Amino acid sequence: MRRVLLLLRKSAWFLLLASVLALFSGFMLGVNLFDYNAAYFIHTVVAPLLFVALLYLHSVAAIIFLSKRVRRLDNEGFRITASSAWTAVFTVFIALYLLQIMPGSLTAPAPLPQTTSQAITQTTSFLDTGVAAGSTTTQTHTSSVQPQPLSTEQIRQIILQRFPDAQILKIKLEKNGSYEAKILVNAQTYELKITSAGEIVKIETED
Repeated sequence: MRRVLLLLRKSAWFLLLASVLALFSGFMLGVNLFDYNAAYFIHTVVAPLLFVALLYLHSVAAIIFLSKRVRRLDNEGFRITASSAWTAVFTVFIALYLLQIMPGSLTAPAPLPQTTSQAITQTTSFLDTGVAAGSTTTQTHTSSVQPQPLSTEQIRQIILQRFPDAQILKIKLEKNGSYEAKILVNAQTYELKITSAGEIVKIETED
């Protein structure tokens, strides 16, 4: 019984640390203080697997502890049956999770760039091929010519250019002419803020 209690206490503390790791790595996805791909890997692979393993140990120890405290459950048959059933549940969960993170599905979505120069370059390239014949649009920081507002379809093409594997869930035109979009990439939902000129200025994860 003493070893079971020790396992309960130790696994509870490690579960707390795993929760902090998951929260911290998720926070690091939105800031520029840590490598984005490393934070994405920790948040989507390491932290979940660590949490599930610790939760399994903690819950099995709790089942054993409960069976020893309740007289009508204090028998090897109950402990073996309950532990086996719980093990089967976790085995199925881990198998499904490992199938989800097979090689090729761990590519992190592109982070928000440090500057807007790349987004402006992409937008300029798109506009150069998308504007009607005979019209010209100059996209520079110093240009005084205002770009024509983009259509929803053009915004869709810009999103797919930035996130080729994205599933676009929503594109909404705001009153100020900007766009708000919601996309799904690798089972993670993201909200995008896009200017009327097609510049992606904000990327947020949606829990």
